[in-house]
Amino acid sequence: IIAGTIVTASFAFDLSPDSLAIARALSAREEMNITFEEMSAEKLKYESSFFDYIVARDILHHVDISLAMDEIIRVAKPRALFIVNEIYSHSITYRIRHSVFVENVLYPLMQNFIYRGKKPYITLDERKLTELDIQIIQKSMKPLVLNKYFNFLVTRVVPDGIPIISKLDRISLVVLAPFAKFIAGRIFFAGRFSKDNEDAI
Repeated sequence: IIAGTIVTASFAFDLSPDSLAIARALSAREEMNITFEEMSAEKLKYESSFFDYIVARDILHHVDISLAMDEIIRVAKPRALFIVNEIYSHSITYRIRHSVFVENVLYPLMQNFIYRGKKPYITLDERKLTELDIQIIQKSMKPLVLNKYFNFLVTRVVPDGIPIISKLDRISLVVLAPFAKFIAGRIFFAGRFSKDNEDAI
């Protein structure tokens, strides 16, 4: 779901009715006042220069990056803050992950352990963002105020939700900071769109 805020009003959208139903239920439970709509990231219904803040959580890896960013920039006010939390894989590690050996031998053995016996929820359209996608997304974000990488081993080799492993995983990416963009499995960043959106894609 991508969510946006203008002054004190909050809006969110997704293309999936199931995801929207879950979000509406959570919003009601937490007594949050959010207007939800079903729409595509590549064709937003919001007015231009509408949002002060935009949050994208696990949606950009489902969309056409260039088209979606055109729309996000359009609906953002100049200097609007854009916050992104997405699954990620450098193109090098992506090639390794989808190599014949890993795809057909190693991953099936690990899948049951990583997902704790549950079938992973992976849609046909999704793919992890690469460093090239990140460059397109960040192109209009000046300044970039935050850029962090997560999940070196968690969700790849070991399941999520084991606190000590998660801490060690975060420490490993701090120690290996120069290599984080090559080995991480998730990226979290934030920045403001350049003044007047003059660098829009």
